[in-house]
Amino acid sequence: MYNYQADFEEMFHKVKPIIIKSMSHVKIHFWKDNDYLKEGRVVLLKLLQIEYPKENLLIHFKLKYHQHLMNELRHFNSQNRMQSCMTYTLFALDTQERENKRNSDDDSEPMNGNYPLPV
Repeated sequence: MYNYQADFEEMFHKVKPIIIKSMSHVKIHFWKDNDYLKEGRVVLLKLLQIEYPKENLLIHFKLKYHQHLMNELRHFNSQNRMQSCMTYTLFALDTQERENKRNSDDDSEPMNGNYPLPV
């Protein structure tokens, strides 16, 4: 009987240095070491399911893992841009509402400086 778990752990042990090296090359904000290892396991599992030849697996893993990290980084950066854009939009709307309120308050006051006296 073929033991997938043992084969997976053996291959993961071989690709772990690639993952560790990638941690220092591709920094993703808020990711811890375990996140890199977890994503490495996901990529390795996908490659093993495709059944790449084992002699080429390290090369394919290095390429696929790097591509995966770059995609995650792009995704993270696009989320930051969307949040930044939303924050700017909300700030602009808030500023515009304040300006409109200020202009409406100014319209109720006389323009010539003659203010009514309190009674």
